[in-house]
Amino acid sequence: MTQTPADLPINIAVVGHTNTGKTSLMRTLLRDDRFGEISDEAGTTHNVDKAIVLANGNAILNLFDTPGLEDSSALLQTLNNLSKSVTARLPADLLRVFIEQSDQHPDF
Repeated sequence: MTQTPADLPINIAVVGHTNTGKTSLMRTLLRDDRFGEISDEAGTTHNVDKAIVLANGNAILNLFDTPGLEDSSALLQTLNNLSKSVTARLPADLLRVFIEQSDQHPDF
């Protein structure tokens, strides 16, 4: 049986500056104090961690905890510059192009 888009779980990435509580938010949403590592040190989360939320045994939501952004202003400027050179109808399209060209943006 083929899944339709309505059957697929929603993907949500928690993104932000370092030490702003992304992992703490994930722990709260999941009601799981064992999810991820929390520390006062910047850069505690080094990899993207995924949690799946189930309803009636079916995955309805994928939550992704991400490492903190060190220089979000530079990232925004890079995305603004990229948006002038590509045809992207939606912000998700721009992000797709950015990821496909990740070798051109090693700082991010």
